[in-house]
Amino acid sequence: MQEAENRNDKKRNQRSERKQIVLSVQLELS
Repeated sequence: MQEAENRNDKKRNQRSERKQIVLSVQLELS
């Protein structure tokens, strides 16, 4: 159970990191 939760947290963290990178790139480009 805990392992699955940790895996989901990692996926969530990767997704939010990617979003932040995209946002910062968009800010730099605009």
